[in-house]
Amino acid sequence: MKIALKWSSVSIVLLALAIFSAACGGGNNAGNGADPSAQPDNEAAGTTEESTAPAADAAPVEITVWDKPHADDADKTLKEQQFADFETKYPSIKVTHVEQTKGKEREQFMTAVAGGQQPDAYLNAYPDMAPYIAQGITADITDMWNAFPEKDKYLPSSLDAATKDGKIYGVPSTMYVTALMYNKKMFVDAGIDPAAALKDWTSFAEAA
Repeated sequence: MKIALKWSSVSIVLLALAIFSAACGGGNNAGNGADPSAQPDNEAAGTTEESTAPAADAAPVEITVWDKPHADDADKTLKEQQFADFETKYPSIKVTHVEQTKGKEREQFMTAVAGGQQPDAYLNAYPDMAPYIAQGITADITDMWNAFPEKDKYLPSSLDAATKDGKIYGVPSTMYVTALMYNKKMFVDAGIDPAAALKDWTSFAEAA
């Protein structure tokens, strides 16, 4: 069974979607061995259990997911509980969770892709999607996404990084906001009005 390449979800039901929606361009490699900080609404995601759960008599599926937490990860206990809950809810899916090399995730992944040993599902930094799509590493999951009952609860713009020519190649599992800090004294010393300089990205670039 071909499974698509994608980053794992933080909720059990969305993880099921990830498993069935993320297939590596190179095919299924069962058995082979990123930056989120905010969690999605688990209650909303949990309403799709019946629509995403495989039939009880479904043929067993084995997949490999690069999402095993490191020993010092703050959410290690949470992830392991999610893995256990997933196994209970979807007994026909056997997931092998693999821990990535810390600090060298991208290099490890691309090396695996080059050798045809990429995982079936993968949690990666969202900005990496553009080059992955361009290289044909990810699979088109548009039909699966359109059939997902909870898709309208996602911000349309959150899919931009994984969308090309109207086709969707991945779905975000989490989102975060980047803050901008500045040194007021440096602005004053440079004769720059912070209010004017930080009005928009154009004024910020000019001030920089």
